[in-house]
Amino acid sequence: MAFLAPSALDAEERMLQSTNLEALVADIRHQAGKRDAHVGVSLIHLESGEQADFNGDDLFPLASTYKIPMAAAALSYVDRGELTLGQMFDIPDEARVVSSVITENMPHPGISLSLHNIMDLMMRESDNTATDVLLRIINGPEGVTAWLRQAGIEGLRVDRSTAQLLRQFAGLPEPGDQISFVDQAAALDGDPRLQTYFTDGSGEAYRKFVKDPQDQGTPNAMSRLLAGLWRGQLLSPESTRALQEIMLRCETGNARLKGRLPDSTPVAHKSGTVAGTVNDVGVITLPGESGHLVISVYVKNAVGERDEYERLIADISRTAYDYFVAENSSQR
Repeated sequence: MAFLAPSALDAEERMLQSTNLEALVADIRHQAGKRDAHVGVSLIHLESGEQADFNGDDLFPLASTYKIPMAAAALSYVDRGELTLGQMFDIPDEARVVSSVITENMPHPGISLSLHNIMDLMMRESDNTATDVLLRIINGPEGVTAWLRQAGIEGLRVDRSTAQLLRQFAGLPEPGDQISFVDQAAALDGDPRLQTYFTDGSGEAYRKFVKDPQDQGTPNAMSRLLAGLWRGQLLSPESTRALQEIMLRCETGNARLKGRLPDSTPVAHKSGTVAGTVNDVGVITLPGESGHLVISVYVKNAVGERDEYERLIADISRTAYDYFVAENSSQR
């Protein structure tokens, strides 16, 4: 029996790996082509370093996935001793935004929450009020983008609070300091524009939004950020675990990355949605000793029912899951 020299074996494995990844990307391209939207996907297997992408360097609105770098930047303050997770902060009335557990369930003044609870609400429930309070604590969106650059992450930017983003999307002016987005939007209560703005992916407001470079990023950049966080390269071990635990309990977008995976699969993720933008990014723990898969799926210019695109994300996630499970099971 002939045996290949190690260098030849490595070359043969790399060629086979490349061929298999090309087939995976072709499968994802085929799935994306079934929907009327622009889709971007980025994949990194943490243990092997295998990577693949489809439109991975294209820009997409981050929507609420931009809360991941916000949380990481806040934890960097904790690591430097400038903040603590138990530190209490007031929730001012003027910070109230729609899509918020705080706004919907705590209508009266006099709210104080710890930094840990603020971050938990922002990531687990995608609470917009908590997000904007957190941004105030860590010196605004500029500080988040600065942290990303210090961490060596290019291709992601954070420019606005959720209230600023939603105001600009809906064509509402910036109000005085003491007027919340909730109070401002209440003046338009019943106006059909408010619904079409945030559900219609083909309207003029969305077309402007998708062309605006603010708060945009690439799937590959998000996957690099997640890989750096999961490998413990960007935060302390304690802060890394805190972020992972919160993302494992995310309660939004569960029909997306998790939608077709086995029920017991741990998925630490963060979804994001604005009209024709439907996103989900995270880290999937593969079964047995198959490792961990970083996956970032972004969809823009989506036309039609949102659940169609959630199913698309679920299909792509399952395709990637099956590939990396088979690939890493066969190498053990």
